[in-house]
Amino acid sequence: MKLTVGPGEGQPSTRCDSAVIPWPPTLNATPLSHGGIASCLRGVAEHLAETEGERLHHAESVITSDPADVPRLVVCDTCPPCKTSVAEAVSYLRGTPGREVAVLTLWWVSRDRRSGPTRPGGKTWKVR
Repeated sequence: MKLTVGPGEGQPSTRCDSAVIPWPPTLNATPLSHGGIASCLRGVAEHLAETEGERLHHAESVITSDPADVPRLVVCDTCPPCKTSVAEAVSYLRGTPGREVAVLTLWWVSRDRRSGPTRPGGKTWKVR
């Protein structure tokens, strides 16, 4: 299942990061509408943006049980933390058949160059 939650804030988006989270099986057992699932994913995306001091432009989410999807969907899989997160998600899916993960691509609102980073150090959030 692929969902896009947004819209952006009327500003361009030029940067994105990824997150991989286990998808709770209880959500699959609950009769949720497409809008209910989108609302859950939007809440997760907004929480991650707030945690990282970013402003969410929009998020694209794919819920999958296929281990091959994870490395294909993650926007950064070359740095050590990202490689570890992708490997953990793939291992989780292979070790627990029938379970799912949500792979989120989080697009941030572009920063005004005059304002500088929105958080100290300008740390880039990666897959966890």
